Amino acid sequence: MSDGVPPQLISYPTHYAFKAMGLAGPELKARILQHVRAVLGAVDESAVTVRPSSAGKYESVSVHVYLTSEEERRRIYEAFHGDKSIVWYV
Repeated sequence: MSDGVPPQLISYPTHYAFKAMGLAGPELKARILQHVRAVLGAVDESAVTVRPSSAGKYESVSVHVYLTSEEERRRIYEAFHGDKSIVWYV
């Protein structure tokens, strides 16, 4: 029987990787970390990787974190969604 609430696909707490892409530059990594830190607090720099696109115009920033709830995950994605410097995220 369904009560209209979709089943939770991720079990918390869990390790999770956020990936976001935008125009290359030092401010992209800083903005992405700002969003993640606003929700989770401190993030270890060793948990962050930056990869340039083949032409070098864009960068992909991955941040590996430990989430304790779906709310944390959603709040970070909402922050990414509202940031015009981030053109793509998963």
